[in-house]
Amino acid sequence: MITKIITHNRPHADELVALMLLKKFGEGEEKFPGVSTAEVQFLGAGKLPENKTYLDFPDTIFLGVGGGPFDEHATVDKERESGEVCATLVAKYLGIDNKPELQGILNIIKEEDLAVAKDKDMLSIGMKFLHSCFKDDYEKIYRWAEIAYMAHIKFFLERGEIRPFTVVDTKKILEELQSEDLEFWSGAIEEARKYQNDQYQLALKEFKGALKERFVGNDGQPIDMAVVTSDNEEVSKAFRSQRAQLIIQFSSRGNVSIFTYQKRGLDLTNSIMLLRMAEQFYKWGEIKIEDKSILGGEGMIDGIPWYLFHTKDSAFNGSLTTKDVPPTMIPHSKVADLIVEGLKAKF
Repeated sequence: MITKIITHNRPHADELVALMLLKKFGEGEEKFPGVSTAEVQFLGAGKLPENKTYLDFPDTIFLGVGGGPFDEHATVDKERESGEVCATLVAKYLGIDNKPELQGILNIIKEEDLAVAKDKDMLSIGMKFLHSCFKDDYEKIYRWAEIAYMAHIKFFLERGEIRPFTVVDTKKILEELQSEDLEFWSGAIEEARKYQNDQYQLALKEFKGALKERFVGNDGQPIDMAVVTSDNEEVSKAFRSQRAQLIIQFSSRGNVSIFTYQKRGLDLTNSIMLLRMAEQFYKWGEIKIEDKSILGGEGMIDGIPWYLFHTKDSAFNGSLTTKDVPPTMIPHSKVADLIVEGLKAKF
């Protein structure tokens, strides 16, 4: 009997769709009795207690965390599930991945999760705005997502038509279906968009005060870097709009996010190797792990709080979805130096 579903803080569209599939489709209850009424909880650091695996929690389904069958992320014990996201893994397990009414949803969710959504009007981007605005009100955000995707499913079943998964098209569908949820749904996204725009304008002002540097990368081409201390979630987007190709953002708590302009094609592998070696030195006074294949691997290494995300050319010492990761012990002045050194050098 399933009593709990656990995912990470600020779940993305793919985890929220996976949750919807488990709770709203009969196949979920058939495969996992109790799942339709299971309590949803959120994991801060994206990993389970020491020496525990998902197998130690038979009454719990883990979505996008825990290293189980519905966690596509790379871990110490397994590589990333190539071409899969949490929602597609759940759909395949339930045997509903070929349902015509789900094809459009699963395809767009996978495309958005494995790359950067190009249209800021997409539902997945709308969810990011909601997270930013409403913080930890996950019940409200999940309800918003469920209303949207279930409306697309109902519309397809009734009309046989797939509409783009944008906020504008979803609102039109809700209007055509005369949904009683329209007022709540539209009001939430309008409030979130206003908040996001205010934060974006603030981030543009922060760019003016950011430390900026240009250096030549190991491909012989210049790289424009910007470094800032800020808790503003719009920093990476705003800074990229100002042609920054490498963005290093320190939070007020001391965590670090490294973003790149993906079209520039920067490879952070060497940089993360140097950061992981330095982290060991500052933490233990020695370098215990020297294997480059491990140090440059995607995901997280136990005891070393740096996550490398190859598919999005980014790296994190903690993030908005993993708030429990301790801040780096490397002096901030040295963090930027190591990142630059890694992008300059040919290892």
